[in-house]
Amino acid sequence: MNWLNMLIILISSLIS
Repeated sequence: MNWLNMLIILISSLIS
């Protein structure tokens, strides 16, 4: 998993 995927997951967690 690259940094972009990690960033998307992190942002998604914060939004939900």
